[in-house]
Amino acid sequence: MYIGKIEEAVKLLEQTAAYFTEMERQQIAWYAFKTGDDELTQKLVEELSSDNCNRESIMQKYFAIADREVFWIEQIEMLLVSIEMLRLKEKQALELLSQVVKAYGKEIAEKENAETERNARKTETEKSDKEKRDQQKVM
Repeated sequence: MYIGKIEEAVKLLEQTAAYFTEMERQQIAWYAFKTGDDELTQKLVEELSSDNCNRESIMQKYFAIADREVFWIEQIEMLLVSIEMLRLKEKQALELLSQVVKAYGKEIAEKENAETERNARKTETEKSDKEKRDQQKVM
């Protein structure tokens, strides 16, 4: 959402010779605010400015675009929420595993777990890099 785009849309409407109702002006400003896309806002104004245009169908078309963008934003937000929930579940699993190991007389600190995990990833990466280099030498 782009609050600065409202002012730009109003200026664009003032520069246009066509007549717009107050409701249309508000809808165009809302569209600019919602999408933040100058080009699409200008195309909307141009299409509404043309003679013999079906204003309702034009508005529906452009508002469908604005709604679609909101849908993508919602999907990204849900993905971020899911990733954070997964991270918390992994943390809980690691804590539970640490408690089980502790019950058998061996204590593992959280730092050691993180360090062990980093070392394992580093080793895997080094092995992968070495294999790639070996393959390139063979070719």
